[in-house]
Amino acid sequence: MWILIKPVMLLCAFSFIVGIGSIAFAGDPVTTEQLFQSAQSSKLRADNADVYAVRSYRDAAARGHTDALERLGFMYEHGRGIDQSFRKALIWYRKAAKKGHKFAQERIGFFYQHGLGVTTDTKQAQEWYRKANRPDQTSEQNNPDRIYKYGDVSKGLKRQFVSSLVSAQNGDIDAQQRIGSMFEYGRGVTQNQKKAIIWYRKAAEQGHAISQNHLGNLYANSDDDSPDYKPAVAWYRKAANQGLVAAQFNLGNMYTITFRYGYGVAEDPKQAFEWYQKAASQGHAGAQYELAQLYRFGSGVAEDRSLATYWYTQAADQGDPAGQEMLDHINGVDPDNSEPSPPTLARKIKSAEQGDASAQIKLARLYENSVGRTPDHRKAVYWYRKAAVQDDVDAQYALASKLEKGEGTAINPQEAAEWYFTATSLGKFGRYYYSLTEREQDDWNPASLMAFQTLLRNAGYYTGSIDGETGPGTKAAIRELCDCIFGS
Repeated sequence: MWILIKPVMLLCAFSFIVGIGSIAFAGDPVTTEQLFQSAQSSKLRADNADVYAVRSYRDAAARGHTDALERLGFMYEHGRGIDQSFRKALIWYRKAAKKGHKFAQERIGFFYQHGLGVTTDTKQAQEWYRKANRPDQTSEQNNPDRIYKYGDVSKGLKRQFVSSLVSAQNGDIDAQQRIGSMFEYGRGVTQNQKKAIIWYRKAAEQGHAISQNHLGNLYANSDDDSPDYKPAVAWYRKAANQGLVAAQFNLGNMYTITFRYGYGVAEDPKQAFEWYQKAASQGHAGAQYELAQLYRFGSGVAEDRSLATYWYTQAADQGDPAGQEMLDHINGVDPDNSEPSPPTLARKIKSAEQGDASAQIKLARLYENSVGRTPDHRKAVYWYRKAAVQDDVDAQYALASKLEKGEGTAINPQEAAEWYFTATSLGKFGRYYYSLTEREQDDWNPASLMAFQTLLRNAGYYTGSIDGETGPGTKAAIRELCDCIFGS
């Protein structure tokens, strides 16, 4: 009898119920394709299109959509709508490649050829190019840029860029903002923050509030790790004075040392209160939470716990997980060991539905550790999977555990091993490394361990036998895969 060590959960989440009713579980082919098409169409939207696309790709990937798996790899590779990471891109390309996706297989070959997120390995590159039915790209006469551009942005986006550029050059401020956005996010053109600033500035100087706010964001979050907060504050203020709620929130942040770290303007809780209040009154959940914090601690305004509770509630009602956590704290509720009231459950569900990974984990744990009723492992699996595809390591280990044990889902040693591999490769100060390497032989499902060993060997970390034994070679491979900060 094998027993699984329960992973440590640092984050929390919630489960999806439509109107606190039924939920649409993974595996519905219509829903899966609609999610993928939603991601594809979101690329044509104006602001933050890539962020919306990533969100929909994750949902489709959670249901096993092959193209969505590959697209997530692409988004990580190019930093589109998410922080750029070759290592994470490789993880998602592998998932798609396993399902036979040719472009994903070629990208893996390219990564091995050029040492992106993995040690350079010409033989592995050649093998992946062969699987993709592509010519060997590892010789000197092949231009790597040609491969890198393969699968680049769609012709439709390029046409949109060209047509918008003509209008922008003729002084159309909305087109100037679109061109700035396309350069910022790399849609239809190579991503270029400096050119984004140029075009946003053209519109911003004509009073375009959205462009002013974007300029503030680009100055405050510079790609070269050298933010310039003074112009960020100046542009945020221009947009905020026009009533743009996002800019009002951003300006409030700049006066709050928690966000600002002492740059741009002097810390001024009264100014922070003024701008958070303006944004909160327009329904900005983040501003409502920060306003509650100021009321709670009497910072920039007289302390008022009842108003703090009011604004926490306003934020929580919009699905803000931090607001809900503070309400739980104020009411003395342990969210993991008590049955939530219907309003509280509704707020948790809303947070999870909005894609917040920590909210999804909390709701999953609520179903898993139900107080006073039978645990619903099926719903827990559903929400662990939703958080897992957002690269949440805690959810990935929890999901792997359930797949290995068959709790709330059929036993699936192969998928369990894949999630163990993914979570370990992302690493988190070694805590899961110790969890896996200290497991006794009887604690493993042998089929899961053998599948894990196979993945380790295919990735070049393990050279031993696929024997389902927790020997020193397997443990050393797990440690190398983790690349964790040990002793922390």
